[in-house]
Amino acid sequence: MPTTPILITYFTAPWCAPCRQLAPRVRTIAEAVGATVRMVDIDTDPRAAARADVRSVPTVVVTRGDDAMTFTGASATPATIRSYVTGLID
Repeated sequence: MPTTPILITYFTAPWCAPCRQLAPRVRTIAEAVGATVRMVDIDTDPRAAARADVRSVPTVVVTRGDDAMTFTGASATPATIRSYVTGLID
């Protein structure tokens, strides 16, 4: 039975210092669980940010099938994201 892939969509901006700090950690988490990462620069792709109702950065949306969780600002810690993603694969 095939498993549903995990997609991590990371909304960021070049001027956002917390975004730059979190980006490599998001990639590391994705690599550890075999997830795909989609990086979205809100300045160059504002429509994608609007569709996802992104109001601040960093915003991380983790999706697997119909399950989705959004982490924004201070809630977007590597530990919180890793815990949620790991729960999806257990």
